[in-house]
Amino acid sequence: MNIEVFNIFFMIKTSSAGGVVLNSHGQILLVSQEGFAWTLPKGHIEANESIIEAAKREIYEKSGLTQLEFVRDLGFYERYKGC
Repeated sequence: MNIEVFNIFFMIKTSSAGGVVLNSHGQILLVSQEGFAWTLPKGHIEANESIIEAAKREIYEKSGLTQLEFVRDLGFYERYKGC
């Protein structure tokens, strides 16, 4: 079995939610990923949680922000996490 085929069998699809947060000056919120990189706030969707609920929770957990206004859905993309 070649490595490409082997890796496909060990990939897991995960669901995450987050958002692009802008302040009144048009600056975009970035959060640190444990000091290794900067990213938009996001994280896994918990059981019985809507995408919007998960996005708001993750933004709060990563930044402390609570006063958020939903403007529009930005779509989605898929990627798989290896185990």
